[in-house]
Amino acid sequence: AWCWGGNVWGELGRGTADAAVYGAAPVVIPVPFVAISAGDVHTCALEAGGRAWCWGSNLRGELGRGPADAVGHGVPDTVAGGLRFQAISAGLYYTCGLTVSRLASCWGTNELAQLGLGAPDTMAHATPTNVVGGGQYSAIVSGYAHSCALGPQGSAVCWGKNEFGELGRPPGARDCHWYSFSYSCSGTPLAVGGGLAFAAIRPAKHTTCAMAMNGVGYCWGINGSGELGDQSFTDRSSPVAVAGQP
Repeated sequence: AWCWGGNVWGELGRGTADAAVYGAAPVVIPVPFVAISAGDVHTCALEAGGRAWCWGSNLRGELGRGPADAVGHGVPDTVAGGLRFQAISAGLYYTCGLTVSRLASCWGTNELAQLGLGAPDTMAHATPTNVVGGGQYSAIVSGYAHSCALGPQGSAVCWGKNEFGELGRPPGARDCHWYSFSYSCSGTPLAVGGGLAFAAIRPAKHTTCAMAMNGVGYCWGINGSGELGDQSFTDRSSPVAVAGQP
């Protein structure tokens, strides 16, 4: 693995955390990986056998290696619990992975229900825990504070923060709290509305976009700056096709 950029929390895996920026000379991590995912302040990767490694911030237990702490971990280490993964995705202070048995498992912060544990809480979940009510999936991706997964036939589910309909369902009660703010969220996977089958999906900060099986792109969530690409500035809680596609 090669990493570059900021290293305040040790997210480059160069052995230490520091305030320097490493842009001209990428840092080499001497472990052979087959997949890698960079979150906001931590990084995770998979070995060929499915063992997961993480490094960087562990403020909310997002490294999955035991108790949370405020120290930057610049040395890659294995995720606790002994699970083997076929996919991993780092978000903001949390991580989700897809086990070899195709179950979704997450760890880190759960204040916005982004771990899918049934309800939000303020604990730091420092080891992988299976998503409540989840099934078997073919893909999983973490965003800013929500995650999405695809079923074997392309059905999409999402969980976590849903303030702008980014889960593909209308926002509900504001029962999640992040510092002094309250948000709508779901602690269990919700089926994305519209009944579409997707080949790929990508949650971002307040939006989600996906590519249908026929190659058509769809987005949903916040749209105040036109980020859904549907020629409007209206938030959407179900998928809308990106305009201008062939």
